[in-house]
Amino acid sequence: RHRNQGLKISIKEYVRASQHLRGYSSLEMQLLRTVALDEGYYKKITRKIFEILYTNIIFKSMKEYYEKNDYVNHERFKEYLLSIYVRNVRTKINGVVFTKMTKYLGESPEKWNKEKFYLACLGLSFQPKFTNFYVYELYDDFIKKLELDTKLINQELVGLSKSDRNYYGGDK
Repeated sequence: RHRNQGLKISIKEYVRASQHLRGYSSLEMQLLRTVALDEGYYKKITRKIFEILYTNIIFKSMKEYYEKNDYVNHERFKEYLLSIYVRNVRTKINGVVFTKMTKYLGESPEKWNKEKFYLACLGLSFQPKFTNFYVYELYDDFIKKLELDTKLINQELVGLSKSDRNYYGGDK
């Protein structure tokens, strides 16, 4: 039994490590890619150079501008970027694509539940199908730490599987 637990932990750590080794980008890089790159997404070297160069220039300048001009809440700059990101990035939850996370979550952040937000974040990797391992086991420490209700997560997944549409949004 202990051997199986060790193997499960090893697999989990391998999957997590491989996600980081694949080159997941910072929030700023992902936001820039989402709003600025229409063509060339699959040209990885060119895209990465673009992201590295322009992310630093644009977001550093933007942050300095906000701080210099003493905008209200300029210390919450990262939260501001996250709100822009959520309103613009695509997510694919168990095979269903949403052109914006807000198409799934709704427009009002105060009405979002953390279980739906968890699923929307899992969908950022565009997994073709959500397995039990991917949803419940790989990130079980997050589920425990955030006290997510796995029954609600399951209800969401079942609801999406019954959907007659596999794409929500204005463009493809």
